[in-house]
Amino acid sequence: MITVDVQHCSRSILLSVSGELDGAADETLRQALDGVTACERDILVDLHGVAVMDSHGLLHLLDLHRRAKCLGLGLRVLVTG
Repeated sequence: MITVDVQHCSRSILLSVSGELDGAADETLRQALDGVTACERDILVDLHGVAVMDSHGLLHLLDLHRRAKCLGLGLRVLVTG
């Protein structure tokens, strides 16, 4: 199970992801971009709460990067721990 907390910070969106980033995470990550407006410039993805990520999770991050680029947004992924 995955959870994504979405925060709008000035001209950036912070996605704090926790749980398992796997094949089942697709819809949750798609919904996280539903609130994106023309005012945002960047998406910051914080993965420090992710306990498990498989190859499907990596593909979801690549898809998120592609969708952000189509919206004219930059994407940064933060990984700690």
